Amino acid sequence: MIWQFDENLKKRKEELINEGYDAYCLFTLAGVELNIAEEINNNYDYCLATPLTKMSHRSHQGRKYNVQEIMLGGYIFLYLKKNFDVYKVRSSKNYFKILSNKNDDGRLYGSDLEYAKWVLDVEGSLSVSEAINLNGKIKIVNGPLKDLEGSIIEYSKRNRNCCIEIDLLGQKIKTWLPFEWIDADISELMVK
Repeated sequence: MIWQFDENLKKRKEELINEGYDAYCLFTLAGVELNIAEEINNNYDYCLATPLTKMSHRSHQGRKYNVQEIMLGGYIFLYLKKNFDVYKVRSSKNYFKILSNKNDDGRLYGSDLEYAKWVLDVEGSLSVSEAINLNGKIKIVNGPLKDLEGSIIEYSKRNRNCCIEIDLLGQKIKTWLPFEWIDADISELMVK
């Protein structure tokens, strides 16, 4: 199964942004994120559920291709129109739990809410980004992480992916992502 943010979800996203929404984080077993998000989106028209996925480069027997992977295993972001009861959202096939916070109502606040807004902005998917060398650091110039800067921790020549460390919404995050390089020498970008 592949995560697709179709026209229906784009319309729902626009409505939520225009009318206002609350964001939640659901926790479930790894491997069922896409199924739960799809079921919620099909059964509840007043909310939007999305996992966070990423594209990765792969090579097999000399053939290069891209695959979609879950980036945050076991987690789904849920966006619900204001004043709707989050506890009425259910899944018939798979169990999930609404993560709670200090206020115990489950709504995300502060940096958690900013992260959830970013996930909604990128529509739950990180595509291949373009990057350049900027004084020994990586600067992402196109793609969902555009304008972020970070360091390359490790590079896989075989799969054309980099483990990068970036500051995303006030938190240091390390993740493997695919990049297309623009006028950059990979050896110059490596963290020494």
